[in-house]
Amino acid sequence: MANFYLENLDLRFHLGNANWSHLAPLLELGFRSDDPEAPQGTEEYVETNEAILEMLGEVVAEELAPYAAEVDQTGCRLVDGVAHYARRTQEQLDKFAELGLMGLVIGREHGGMGLSQTLYNAGVEMVSRGDAGFMTIFAMGSCGELLERFGSEEIQAACLPNIAKGATAAMAFTEPNFGSALGSVRTLAKETEEPGVFTIHGAKQFITNGGGRYQLVLARSEPDVKDARGLSMFLVEMGEGVSVTKLEEKLGIHGSMTCAVNYDGAKGLLVGERGKGLTRIGLFLMHTVRLEVAAQAIGIAQAAQTTAAEYARTRTQFEKPIEQFPQVREMLLENEREIQMARTLVFDTCHWVDVRDGLTRSLTAGIFEDEGQKQAEKDLRAAEQMCDILTPLTKYFGAEMANRVADRALQIHGGYGYTREYPVERYFRDARITNIYEGTSEIQVGGIVGLLVRYGSRKLIDPLRRVAVAPAGLEWGLPALEECVKLFEAAAGHLKQARDRDYNQLHSRALADLMVDIYTGYRFVEHAAINERKLPIARAHLSDLTARGRYLHDRITRGERSALTEYDAVMGIYRD
Repeated sequence: MANFYLENLDLRFHLGNANWSHLAPLLELGFRSDDPEAPQGTEEYVETNEAILEMLGEVVAEELAPYAAEVDQTGCRLVDGVAHYARRTQEQLDKFAELGLMGLVIGREHGGMGLSQTLYNAGVEMVSRGDAGFMTIFAMGSCGELLERFGSEEIQAACLPNIAKGATAAMAFTEPNFGSALGSVRTLAKETEEPGVFTIHGAKQFITNGGGRYQLVLARSEPDVKDARGLSMFLVEMGEGVSVTKLEEKLGIHGSMTCAVNYDGAKGLLVGERGKGLTRIGLFLMHTVRLEVAAQAIGIAQAAQTTAAEYARTRTQFEKPIEQFPQVREMLLENEREIQMARTLVFDTCHWVDVRDGLTRSLTAGIFEDEGQKQAEKDLRAAEQMCDILTPLTKYFGAEMANRVADRALQIHGGYGYTREYPVERYFRDARITNIYEGTSEIQVGGIVGLLVRYGSRKLIDPLRRVAVAPAGLEWGLPALEECVKLFEAAAGHLKQARDRDYNQLHSRALADLMVDIYTGYRFVEHAAINERKLPIARAHLSDLTARGRYLHDRITRGERSALTEYDAVMGIYRD
């Protein structure tokens, strides 16, 4: 039987080499739980989770992927203000719920499996490979994760077991006139006489799973505070005062319902502190979801690469398989290189998220004492900083990578790729959303260019440089990486000295790309030292690393600003 976990050697490499001896005790509070379902040690932890992923890999390959084209053509429907999934999607959701796969990140005490972000995002990748639209249903367990962290005990008891059993959820942030500018949200939350209970008034747009049972609504609870400090988070249950007014007709992910939702006096329960809906709670959820989107992008890219490789192997032209043509080989090799780069970023980011979450739980539970607690608090701050830098970088690169990979995969199929006879056109359409929703690529790199300038070399590169040892056959790789490090430091120094926000934003992509090339280069060297199977991809990545690095460095430092200086003159023809 097909199994998207067992057959993905690179995915299994990352999970097999994760630092479970450190993460497992941290996440399981030293294995002190009285829960009979809780693992009693690291070995049991790894074995149990391996079995879960193997089961999920089989279900996705056998029950999800074969029907993705059908779901894509059927889509969702809106009847009398109620949104419905495709019949097949609902059957799949019921199957996942029956197997306990809808609550992977929800704690065992609430009926979930309590998986780490590392394991969970491996699941997100596999589900996305099967059907990228279904991923948006599967991954909304992150809403439950938010309720576990910030919701009251009453909210948790009422909602989390249902979410673990398949009740769908949504994060309702975006409004018709405010996409990424969430600090300007206008939906109002009016306080009632009942503590913690508000009525919600307003409209939301582009809400994934907007017809779901539970909705996390960002609304303005402090009407006199016009910025993000006036926003709070509310839990709204589908019912009186909530209506879906429109289903968006989208380019891709047709199995996912994207809704316009109206709130007319709906009951909203305050989640967490007032005034912290975006600045603390919303940002926590967005960071989580952005990592999920990066994993989703890898799943789509892996699906496109798998079908392209098979097509290139079996399609003959001029009396030979097209995979023998150098141009086709180059596209497939570039695809694989970028997929493995993105997967490295995702699982490295997951590591730091798991460290952050494990330390947070341990500190809350009072596991540490005296100096141990001080060190844990210091480690927590370091892990949070790594998450802040790596999450947007990973989301940016993963999403852009998926679009490039899907484009090349379609090109390899030629004219057939442009038809619905082959699934690659669906992968091409599905990939396109990943660098738009949950923060566009421009938002991602624009938001962290300052962090990369200040901390990129010290926080991301230097720890890798200190332990880098090249395996046999890759000795030349470290000097190439060192040259690129100097190029990055010079480029970052140039942006810092320029003190020009517009100029820095203009070159934020180039700086992010340079960082990703260097970071994954060092990691590929490390991977090749662990497993010789990773040596070819490391050689392919490092072979023209310095050429790419010099180009990006020169683009940043030579003062190129045409988009700023020539825009009005060039684009004036499009104005009235």
